Amino acid sequence: MSAPAVELPGAGWSPGTTDVAACIGWCLYAGYVLWQALAGPPIIWGDSTSYVAVSTKPLLSSAFWAGQRPPVLPLVIKFTGSSTGLIVTQTVLAVVAWGFLAWTTGRLVPAGWRRLAATLVILGFASVLPITLWNRSVLSESLSISTLAMLVAAFLWTTRKTTWPRVAVTAAICLLFAVERDAQLWTVGIFGLSAGLFGI
Repeated sequence: MSAPAVELPGAGWSPGTTDVAACIGWCLYAGYVLWQALAGPPIIWGDSTSYVAVSTKPLLSSAFWAGQRPPVLPLVIKFTGSSTGLIVTQTVLAVVAWGFLAWTTGRLVPAGWRRLAATLVILGFASVLPITLWNRSVLSESLSISTLAMLVAAFLWTTRKTTWPRVAVTAAICLLFAVERDAQLWTVGIFGLSAGLFGI
């Protein structure tokens, strides 16, 4: 008498099927976020004018790199040339960053519906208005949130398999995150402490 069959986790979900479904989910997320970002004019806040003012300074001047605002957003404004160009650029960066985090998170669980669910949960979270709102705003929030998503993904990616190239990439993202907004130095410090405790 044969033993009863045991259904394995993820049975019926090949890795290829899961990846294709996750890719479709990411494409839908990307289309939605881009549509929402371009659905209306850029949102101008009280602090937006100060970022624009810094972006008009000469690139190699101290007023640009050590001015009243951190230089990352003014640098993007300078190279994109318009508020619409800024909106498109920071939205595309958000799509890539959250896609990387969703992909990295999905790799933490077994292949199958669980991996797909983990990926879609991240993309669903990235689609909520309190996050996507900033993609239309001429502020540093969108870039900061996208960089934070990249930082979390890089931290997970590095802790799964620690190599010097991965450590270097994570450190570079930490540096970028720290210089985007003055207040984010504390966040980088917390990540560094967490990494040190994990290493111990």
